[in-house]
Amino acid sequence: MFFFFKRFYRLYAVLLVSLLCACDPTEPEVRQLVENTIRVHGQADYKGGVISFRSGEVLYRVLRHHDAFVYSRTFQDANGQRVHDVVQNSGFSRTINEQEEKLSPELNIELAAAVSREIFLALLPYNLNNPSVQQKYEGNFELKGQEYHKVRFTLPAQREIAGEKLELIGWFHKQQHTLDYVGFRPEKDGAVQFWEAKNPRKIGGIRFQDYTAYSTTDRISIERLDQAFDLGRLQQQSEIALTEIKTNSLPNP
Repeated sequence: MFFFFKRFYRLYAVLLVSLLCACDPTEPEVRQLVENTIRVHGQADYKGGVISFRSGEVLYRVLRHHDAFVYSRTFQDANGQRVHDVVQNSGFSRTINEQEEKLSPELNIELAAAVSREIFLALLPYNLNNPSVQQKYEGNFELKGQEYHKVRFTLPAQREIAGEKLELIGWFHKQQHTLDYVGFRPEKDGAVQFWEAKNPRKIGGIRFQDYTAYSTTDRISIERLDQAFDLGRLQQQSEIALTEIKTNSLPNP
């Protein structure tokens, strides 16, 4: 009997040590980490309102009221025609010079995804804590002498989020709780992107950021983009600037 209990307690001790070793006490709770960043970016209370901004020659407009949303982009095409794309709960529509276009189902899906993705990326970290978004902590990494939490996000193909399935990694500043770097690979386009935030400013209580976009022709996973950036192996591709930013509350019913 003594031998049996001795073996039992030895096994119990081994299991307890294994469990303790498997739990990293320094690993943060991911949803809380993201929620802290959303709060610092001034988006925690954004349940409804209107946001508009320009990026290049394109005007974007975001209207949200709880679960209802309307995203739009407006621009001139190569022929000088006014193109107006709208994504909302009920679907997608495109008008050219105020005339609605009849599009194939495939093109409808593609254009709707493009509008949603562009707005999603411009308003990060908003929607990263959506219950349908999968999150995984990927550890720590140092960029430009600053310590970051590294989190992987898998986004579903939903119009109100990114419009398509998207793998994205965010680098969250450990002390300031800001989202300073983003890496992603769109589902339809195999080119990886690495964005470095710059020029942060608050408008209407919401933090907006511009980005320097980097990419590479090398085959590389999004997990290794931070290492490639740190080693100077990414090429600067473009500057993404948000201008003419306006935020407004919805009028009371």
